[in-house]
Amino acid sequence: MTDRITFSVIALLAFASLFSPLLRAEGGEYNFGTMQAEKFIAVEPGKTAEAKLYFFNVNGNRDTHVSLALSEIPNGFTAELIPAVHNASYNISGIVVETQENLVAKVTPRSTLPKQKPESVPEGVEYVTMGGVEGFVPAQVVTIRLTAPADAPLWSTYKLRVSAVAGWFDVGSTGPISVKQVREFIYEVRVVTKEYSEKPVENNGFQLPPLDAWVLSTIALVALVIVLLAYFFVFAKKRKK
Repeated sequence: MTDRITFSVIALLAFASLFSPLLRAEGGEYNFGTMQAEKFIAVEPGKTAEAKLYFFNVNGNRDTHVSLALSEIPNGFTAELIPAVHNASYNISGIVVETQENLVAKVTPRSTLPKQKPESVPEGVEYVTMGGVEGFVPAQVVTIRLTAPADAPLWSTYKLRVSAVAGWFDVGSTGPISVKQVREFIYEVRVVTKEYSEKPVENNGFQLPPLDAWVLSTIALVALVIVLLAYFFVFAKKRKK
């Protein structure tokens, strides 16, 4: 009977922007190809915006299992990853392995890449091009769906972070192994509006504050007292002469 076990993990941490350096262990070649389509997300208050990440595997000889998580979400926003993470099981050389993943980037030899973009594309896959690779590369697509709160201040900016862990299954000289690599994707999020508005701006020069009736009556009374005092002062001065 096939044993059901959980792999011990050998964590190999590395970071790269497009193609990771090819990892090798016990004959396995592990490739974590990624592409971040954009690094800026514009979203309106109370509405939803999307961004895409692409994952592919054209240099390795083992399938790449990718698990993603939203490691930083702006306060008050909601976000989700499509496809969502799910449980999966694989029979690796007679041993059943359980894992969690969002997608699997299958091995795609460079020699099999189509020279023309295929018209028929499987769901969740897009063909992309990149420097140094001839042909169109089939990439698994992850959609980041971000919703802003209705009261989000216009033109405010935030950070959104997505962490991705790539894993490969293999069999080493001492038994089953799991190799992993970690990568992070950072987005700048800005709250915007697409509605045009134009309003005149009032003159910011010096202006007296509005005066209520009590203040006006007080000023009038003080002015009257000053006038009377001046009158009596002049009148008294004339009588002395």
